[in-house]
Amino acid sequence: MECSSLYAQTVHIDSLKSELKNVSGIPAVEILSELTEALQRDHPAEAISYAEEALSILRNTPNTDLEVDILFHKAWAHYARNEYDSVWVHANLITKLANTAKRDEYLVRALLLEARILRYNGAYADGIALLDSAIALNIEANNFLQPLILNEMGSILRRQGKTEEALDYHSRALEIMKQLNDHEGLATTLGYIGIIHDVRGHYAEALRAHQQALELRESLGDKKGAAASLTNIGIVYQKVGKYEEALDFYDRSLVVWNELEMPDQIASTLNNTGAVYELLQNYEEALKYYQKALAIWKERGNSYSISIALSNVGSVQMYLGDYISALEYQNEALHNRETLGDKYGVANTLLDISEVYLEKGEPDSALVAAEHSLALSEEIGSWSLIRDTYEMLYTIYESNGDYENALTHYRNFRMAQDSIFNSESQSVIAELQEQYRTRQQQQRIELLQQTQEVQTLWLAVLVGGILLVSVILILLYNRFKLKQRAHDALQQVHQTEIEKATLRTEAAEAMSNYLQAENERQTQELEAARNLQLSLLPSEIPQTSIATISAYMQTAAEVGGDYYDFFKSDDGTLTIIIGDATGHGTKAGTLVTATKSLFTLLANEDNLISILQRCSEAIKKMNLPKLYMALGLIRLKGNKAELVGAGMPPALLYHANENTIEQIPLKGMPLGSVSDYPYRQTTVEIAKDDILLLATDGLPELVNELGQMFGYDRMPEVLAEITDETPDKIIDHFRQQAKKWLNGGLQDDDMTFVALKIN
Repeated sequence: MECSSLYAQTVHIDSLKSELKNVSGIPAVEILSELTEALQRDHPAEAISYAEEALSILRNTPNTDLEVDILFHKAWAHYARNEYDSVWVHANLITKLANTAKRDEYLVRALLLEARILRYNGAYADGIALLDSAIALNIEANNFLQPLILNEMGSILRRQGKTEEALDYHSRALEIMKQLNDHEGLATTLGYIGIIHDVRGHYAEALRAHQQALELRESLGDKKGAAASLTNIGIVYQKVGKYEEALDFYDRSLVVWNELEMPDQIASTLNNTGAVYELLQNYEEALKYYQKALAIWKERGNSYSISIALSNVGSVQMYLGDYISALEYQNEALHNRETLGDKYGVANTLLDISEVYLEKGEPDSALVAAEHSLALSEEIGSWSLIRDTYEMLYTIYESNGDYENALTHYRNFRMAQDSIFNSESQSVIAELQEQYRTRQQQQRIELLQQTQEVQTLWLAVLVGGILLVSVILILLYNRFKLKQRAHDALQQVHQTEIEKATLRTEAAEAMSNYLQAENERQTQELEAARNLQLSLLPSEIPQTSIATISAYMQTAAEVGGDYYDFFKSDDGTLTIIIGDATGHGTKAGTLVTATKSLFTLLANEDNLISILQRCSEAIKKMNLPKLYMALGLIRLKGNKAELVGAGMPPALLYHANENTIEQIPLKGMPLGSVSDYPYRQTTVEIAKDDILLLATDGLPELVNELGQMFGYDRMPEVLAEITDETPDKIIDHFRQQAKKWLNGGLQDDDMTFVALKIN
């Protein structure tokens, strides 16, 4: 989504990343904290990576304020990834720091995180107790926490059916967000307020709040938030009977949820779509959507959402005539909602159960369930539920022949309907009582009108018939003349089209010959580039006492510019290079050739940073347009490994003694792009059976048939599966994972691996 706010945010993040390269220590931690906060919601994996880098620095230079900030934002990044156990762990870490430092503002953050997890698990009473404790603490110094706590409290109260109290908390949060000029917070809070108005049946207010939230989120470039607003607007349109509009909004939001890979939101939107099809009486289609949503929510273990899907599946089973299954689903949903203390959900499910009993021919059981639903609906003040329950009671009494009670409840239903839509009464009750008399009078009037119309019709036919015959004769003559002219014109068009077709055929043959020649030329060029690329690789792996080594490169259909090489010094020091040139074909091959020559010349120098800088300067002077070389240099000597990088993926170092995998950044500008760039060197200890894995971006950026990227986060997971094996088998395992990911698809970039196991 292109917008000025999104552009400004992107520029700010890029500025922070650029600034980070020039600082270290506490200043670096402060920038890393800002990056974690900025990325925690939309790019949680990247946020977690920056947070871990910051926490690593703080181990040597402790700063409790910064540590709490980073742990707090990192926890929200884990929440965005649905990693709820990790959120709980981080909350406990913050609690320990709060107790040690005796700082209430630390404890408030931990309480907020724990309350969010309790809310997700349906432990509403425990969540409210924690939030009450947070509110009781003095947090004036951290005013930004107050609206977060108020909104969390409102969300839990809404799930308990206490909509008026919930609205009060969200309204207080909204005022604070306005004072803080926090547009993202305003959008979130407006969304909560819209949902509560929706639950209470105030649809105009709900739609207004959701539309304001959507405008704010679109101005911020917030795809996730905008999709949530689209879903909420769809729900309102669904409830007022505008089903086409509802489906349109659901479809738009579902595209974003799938793009962002957010299962809970996907399930929610699938469930809403099913509800529209149910209202349209397309029950088979509705059941498909409901069952998809139920499967996702059961996998996620979300009791609140599972209850919704169970109730919906039960409703559709009723319409399909399977009353036994319908009651089983509804009773399971009722049990879940009673356990959660979800009064709104209980009232809704009781209404569904009442309908099943009525369809089943058990009006007494239907009446008991409907009256229980009405009592709960009035308790929580939900006009939409009150309206629907009165309609059910009216239907039950009418089916029993109790027309006096039926009319009373129909009157109540119309009053509730008018309250919801703020419209004037349409005197429907009077219309029901007078409908037969009115219909009889109308029939008499229609009979008189028909008699007069017949007489008038005969007169019109007599006069009109004469005129009609005259007009037809004139039209027939004109039609004959027009057809004759059209025939002549068509002949000319046909001749012109024949000439054009001949020219097009000749042009197509010429183009085909050209394309065939061009294809043969490109094939020869690519084959030459492939042969050049392979010829630049070392003919054999060097033997060294430091480590057992394996290397492999798998070229793509279109040749890239991956490269690896080794240099063994007289004293046994081993220097390894791995790189990836931009571009493809012979141009990339030229850049790899230059890099190999420079490595051969400079590999014996002591300073790895100096090697990178001299290589970069030489490549820049070659003036190759838009051609750069991402590169990593690794030097093994004794029990140490030195690493420097220029835009390469992180190196993975498996520590055998600790059974952990460390990601070592190989960041920096690619060679040939910037003069005098300050590359950084990392030195790490290595021990027996440690594994060092180097790779280009071919595998982590490999895209499968669904458009999904393999991902950098998956690389350590794959390595962890094979740490007991030799370097050859480690690389083969990564190759098999790539093949499995592609599932028969085409590889679009080179994949290169260098694996070492320390002897």
